[in-house]
Amino acid sequence: MKKFIPIILILILGTFLRFYQIGQKSLWLDEAASLYRAQKQFLPMIKEIIENDAHPPLYNTLLYLWIRGGKKVSYPRSFTPQVITETRTRSLSALLGILTILLIYQTGRLFFGEKTGLLASFLMAISSYQVFYAQEARLQTLITLLIILSLYFFYRSLREEKKSLWLGFILFTALSLYTFFYSFFILLAENIFFFLYLKRYRSSLRVFIISQLVILLAFSPWIPVLMQRIALTQSIPAAPNFSPWTALLSTRLFFLDFTFGYPRFAFSNQLTSLTLLIFLALAIYGWITYRHKEASFLLLFWLLFPLLIVFFFPLRIHTFQSKYLIFSSPAYYLLLSGGLIKLKSRKVSGALLTMFILLNLFSLHLYYTKDFLKEDWRGTAKYVEDNAGSKDLILFDPPYLGFAFDYYYSGNLDRTGVPGNTSPRAISTLETTNYARIWLIRDYSPVSRPSGTAQAWLKEKYLPENSKGFPGLNGRILVDFYTRK
Repeated sequence: MKKFIPIILILILGTFLRFYQIGQKSLWLDEAASLYRAQKQFLPMIKEIIENDAHPPLYNTLLYLWIRGGKKVSYPRSFTPQVITETRTRSLSALLGILTILLIYQTGRLFFGEKTGLLASFLMAISSYQVFYAQEARLQTLITLLIILSLYFFYRSLREEKKSLWLGFILFTALSLYTFFYSFFILLAENIFFFLYLKRYRSSLRVFIISQLVILLAFSPWIPVLMQRIALTQSIPAAPNFSPWTALLSTRLFFLDFTFGYPRFAFSNQLTSLTLLIFLALAIYGWITYRHKEASFLLLFWLLFPLLIVFFFPLRIHTFQSKYLIFSSPAYYLLLSGGLIKLKSRKVSGALLTMFILLNLFSLHLYYTKDFLKEDWRGTAKYVEDNAGSKDLILFDPPYLGFAFDYYYSGNLDRTGVPGNTSPRAISTLETTNYARIWLIRDYSPVSRPSGTAQAWLKEKYLPENSKGFPGLNGRILVDFYTRK
């Protein structure tokens, strides 16, 4: 029983950090969209995901099951805080995040031994980056969990050649594909690893090929949707100054986020660059000194293969975000753990571990105490409620912002989105003649681009009276107030 005490204490710590103030911050746009879809009936939810969501349906399906029993309401009055709270919505991700701590411990034990597993689980537990996504109602903790399980069962299957283990590999790999399309890069890494060591694992060749065919068959119903997403992305012009090389260089950000968390902006560039170099050197040292070379190569593929993502969508049209590669972060923590354990100087190892702890505790302090780390739709709705008149109109640009605004809005003003066609002619069809005042709510984020046409048209018909911004890490909300000329 004593040998389980360290991991139990780490799990208690990780649980506290993931549930502490979990409902304090406002839902941001994507969280609200997930909750909106999860409140639909199951088949309409799947239909909407196929038509409008960039991701497969597993996370939304789990969220759908997680929130069952809540009061059903219809859009646009889709949400009230009393129906399904932020805490309830996000707690699914928190629980999945706690499981990743346990699983990285098991994976570290399998690959490199007890000490590595324990230290890696501790780094995962206190990582402000991991806590951030464990308190967000999106797919990031789920995909991290499933990728760990896929690799865990893959490696055990090769070593032990048990059918039950191969079934686990098939199951969790297929589930990962139904969570996030970029899971294909991990599947590619597993295939390359297998054929790189084919001489050693030739006895498993038949069952490995069968497993790949079963995974492909299991995912085949969603392949047409994937092809549709690829075609849609390729039809969109690349963002200005985009190139695969610049995108690849930008991936240094994901090492920064894995190390510091998103509050890294609170540190100077010199400090972050120097500290990152130190920890990258430690990770490289950890990889070099691992005695189990097969496991260390699988770990390296796990970390580096997803970098191929930068040559594909959505980085042609969106700025780079490390959350696209979050499922590689456990490999980074395993490498750091190996480096810390293999360092001959206990003083240096202790100093580096202390540095990692202090950096993340400071980042967690900023995360828990600052309001701008997520889009502030709660503050936006309250501001409009406190200042709007009884005959005002609320206009959203882009039109889907109502998902987030209506979660917090308790008033009864008319609300609508700008037309999908943002030409002046389309804007002019808005029925605004009955409204003396209009509130234009815009959101600037990596996935949300307002139409300048709507603002220009309003300035022709109305007088701009006031503008208020609600900055956030995921996006910047602007509320403009107009009165009729």
